[in-house]
Amino acid sequence: MGHLEEALLHQPWPAHVQALPVSDWSGEPSGVLTARVAQAAMAGGRGETRVDQLALPLVLVPVIDEDRPAADVLPLLSTSVAGVALVTRGRDVVGTVTAADLVAAAGLPRLRPAPARDGASL
Repeated sequence: MGHLEEALLHQPWPAHVQALPVSDWSGEPSGVLTARVAQAAMAGGRGETRVDQLALPLVLVPVIDEDRPAADVLPLLSTSVAGVALVTRGRDVVGTVTAADLVAAAGLPRLRPAPARDGASL
């Protein structure tokens, strides 16, 4: 497992990606590294930290087959610590998915937080 700084030098973090799958030395999936954790580690001067030490372990991340219906995936995402699931094809990891990904794929408008109230009564 390489260091975070080294990994990001060779492959910059895509801006639209919230998490990346992490594999062990044998190529088996071992967890998920979130953008938030990676950014915090780099900002905190922990770029020399090994990726596997920063990644969420698989016990905290749902693993789903790519053919699973989206309606079945949403409840699983609610149990994920990072709100992300690993997507597999057979034994291979092919990506990650979040609730925002499912909303975008369905063509639904993104939910926006309600505007802050200024204390005025309605």
